[in-house]
Amino acid sequence: MVSDAACRGDGLHAGFGIVKSDLGVLRLYVGRLDQKVGSLDAKVSSLAGEVRALRERADRHQSQIVELLTRLTGRSPGAS
Repeated sequence: MVSDAACRGDGLHAGFGIVKSDLGVLRLYVGRLDQKVGSLDAKVSSLAGEVRALRERADRHQSQIVELLTRLTGRSPGAS
């Protein structure tokens, strides 16, 4: 007959095995999430650069439009 203490001990070791296994799975999951976050961070940085470039182009175009309208009308934008 196996004592209660021996049964508890075996169960305890099995419990640690499950916890160790769960930690391994959790580490893999966190590693994958970290890779995804890194990828998303790179994409966001790239998109932010594209938005800045588009904003600069829009500003240049707006300046060109104001200049052309000033030439056409003979009045500067601030004049009434």
